[in-house]
Amino acid sequence: MAVERLTVRRVLSFLSAGLLALLVLAAPAAAQNRALIVIIDAFRDPALAIDGRSTASGDGAAMRRLLLDTLKFKPDEIKLLRGRQATREAILQGITDWLRPDKKALEERRRDEEKIKAGKLKRQQVRALRRKWAKARRKPARSYFYFAGPGYVRTDIDGDEADGVDEAIVPYDATAIGSGSNRAVAGIITDDELTAAIQTLEGRHVTV
Repeated sequence: MAVERLTVRRVLSFLSAGLLALLVLAAPAAAQNRALIVIIDAFRDPALAIDGRSTASGDGAAMRRLLLDTLKFKPDEIKLLRGRQATREAILQGITDWLRPDKKALEERRRDEEKIKAGKLKRQQVRALRRKWAKARRKPARSYFYFAGPGYVRTDIDGDEADGVDEAIVPYDATAIGSGSNRAVAGIITDDELTAAIQTLEGRHVTV
């Protein structure tokens, strides 16, 4: 079964500029930049095949060079999931955990905000915290997610898509199911699931 190919831009078009702007409003201080590159050029299930010649490896390598040379990421700030490493679980966990290394700082900020609301901090402490938060907003940490591989389209199952279809990326451990006209791909990551994962990156400048 050939998996229908979609460009990454098409698959991830649901991330609007408005959503990305919201993600940087509450940036914690001293956050690290992080990038996640996923490369899919084959599947575990032999019943799945990629249409045509895969360019995923070259695309992923080009993105890594861009991150290092142009965007000035450090090598240890870039994580690569390729082939059998790029499972559904690993991709989603990579977004919510690897691209969000400052969870503790964000939790600390929320606790401080609660203390401010409860009047538990002195005025000088409040001013210091707000200066720190303002500085973080001016230069939020960056999170990049890049997927080089095939995509998939299926009929929308929860009625939230204006075009009536769910767009998805296809991880390494996806499987072909059904037969004939009922054949489909299971284990995909839909646009709704990607949105939910990326929304956990509150406070970071997110690019996909």
